[in-house]
Amino acid sequence: MQVVVLSESAVDETVVRILVRALLPRDAEFVEPTIRHRGVDFLLRGGFRSLALATFYQGSADGLACVVDADMTPPHEERNARWSPQSGGLADLQACSDRCRLCYLRRQWAASGLARRPRPKGSPPLRVALGLAVPSIEAWLLAGSQFHVTEAAWRNYAASQKQSYNNLAKQRVFSDLRGIDKKAERAEQRIEAILESAGWQQLQRLFPDGFGAFVRDLQRWR
Repeated sequence: MQVVVLSESAVDETVVRILVRALLPRDAEFVEPTIRHRGVDFLLRGGFRSLALATFYQGSADGLACVVDADMTPPHEERNARWSPQSGGLADLQACSDRCRLCYLRRQWAASGLARRPRPKGSPPLRVALGLAVPSIEAWLLAGSQFHVTEAAWRNYAASQKQSYNNLAKQRVFSDLRGIDKKAERAEQRIEAILESAGWQQLQRLFPDGFGAFVRDLQRWR
């Protein structure tokens, strides 16, 4: 299965690729998107839809996986949302919040109409998996450590606590490392250690909505 991975940075995409490989029941081969552009602002302001369309028409990928950080925006709440990657359009989508970044991505996918559109050359429908790292990918990489935070705890943090934790998380993960390659290597080491010691299920317990949504989407690919 060929998969395109999208996230905010090359370091984040390293983590997402490893998680996709751990969650899929069959081997995944990762391919670059036909258009290369990163950054959360780009993805949320229509860039994800553009990349999805390009992958649908020009690429040979079977699936598209995208994860963004929540940062200081509201965490996703799945109980207040309605979503299916195979849905036909916006009428089948209910956002949990106007500011939820995961719901922004879902809205772009639903608006694209790609879920039910026949692909060129008789290819199977393009699969999609969307997730939200609360508050960031670095928080996932600290799972199980004394510095970890859960989605439930994050909701109760004051704004000043949230900003302080965001800064601390990046420092705890990367310390004084410089350069994308070194940071990607550190991120890979951390996520592999989590998967080996506790499995992806630990991430789902700590982050049941943002990471859990990603898991559920990927499970539909089987």
